[in-house]
Amino acid sequence: SKALVAIAKYVVSDEWTKAKKPELQAANAASKLQPTEKQFQAQLVQYQDEELFRVFGSMKKIGGRPAVDFLLNFSAKKDQSEKRRQGALAALEGRLDKSNADDIKTILEIASQDGAPDGVLDNAFRRIGELPREVVAAKLFELFKTDKWKVRKAAAGTVLRLSTVKNTDEFFQSLDSAKKNFAMPEALTYGALLGDLKEGVVVDALKKHMTSGGFQARTSALSYYLDRGTSADVPALKAFESDSTKISGCESEPECKWVCEVPKEGAKDPNERENKEIKTVGDFVKFCVVPTASSKQPEKK
Repeated sequence: SKALVAIAKYVVSDEWTKAKKPELQAANAASKLQPTEKQFQAQLVQYQDEELFRVFGSMKKIGGRPAVDFLLNFSAKKDQSEKRRQGALAALEGRLDKSNADDIKTILEIASQDGAPDGVLDNAFRRIGELPREVVAAKLFELFKTDKWKVRKAAAGTVLRLSTVKNTDEFFQSLDSAKKNFAMPEALTYGALLGDLKEGVVVDALKKHMTSGGFQARTSALSYYLDRGTSADVPALKAFESDSTKISGCESEPECKWVCEVPKEGAKDPNERENKEIKTVGDFVKFCVVPTASSKQPEKK
């Protein structure tokens, strides 16, 4: 493990670049290639990545404390490419120590790092999801307070995958702390994941959250029917169309907005569609949930 760390440090060093640059130039000349300086630098980076990923592959097989420490620290470096950081996090699969506070602290810091690329966040939360719920749940719930909705979505998705029906109330209590930039994709994702919970009757656990708490809790609970609802649920869903609880999402990104596709008003073609802004929980049910549930028939018993 120590030897692999030494090799990895060499591969990402200026010393490696100085040693390999003449080799690559000779290989280009032998192949009668004449890359521009920019193209040559890209070749060199690709060559370096290939060598580094081979070392990461060995680290994944061997494990060991030195390799784990190196991979965690490397994954946290903002000056490294997204591709390299993803590779380091992938090499940590199954290697984090649930009893090591520093491992937990570092992987959570990477997952909540300001400006971290989506691929890095995704892999960091994959590693967190390999740890026991009792070790990471409280720390994941803390991330619900962030104003970065993609981080919250990943944290909430991770904790839901580690949960069962008995954890439903705890999840919704924590969701109340999501005060800023709550995005529509969050509610849709939570609704689908809540539907996957085991060891109990999910819909019974969700009912009270469809009419209590903020719009975050209500839309997340009602999104269960977007994923699992059928035409048989429509009569009961109609009762929620009068819910005037306001939705205050975010305008920072197009995918963050609350909109659903509906038939275009006044159009001659019944198939012509337009986006409808969702302003209340009732709008969400009327224009998003009910049409989707209506389009699916219940399974035959």
